[in-house]
Amino acid sequence: MDIYSVKSVYFIGIGGIGMSALARYFNRMGCKVSGYDKTPTTLTTNLIAEGINIHFDEDTGSIPADTELVIYTPAIPKIKKNFNIALRRITPY
Repeated sequence: MDIYSVKSVYFIGIGGIGMSALARYFNRMGCKVSGYDKTPTTLTTNLIAEGINIHFDEDTGSIPADTELVIYTPAIPKIKKNFNIALRRITPY
């Protein structure tokens, strides 16, 4: 996969320091960036202010249909609904 051709990225666990940095990177590269995290934090508030769509519930309908790349943190248990839905829809990296 050529990451420079990706137009839509979804993050599972977007609120961590490393994941938020990756989300900012893709956002600044012009990608549509969205993601899930368990709780709102200063980092997620800042990401939202930068135009990144973040949800804090496990509503699988919040995963954009046009997602091309899923990036997840090992901190999120694999039993989470949105994790499993995202993995079925697209090959994660």
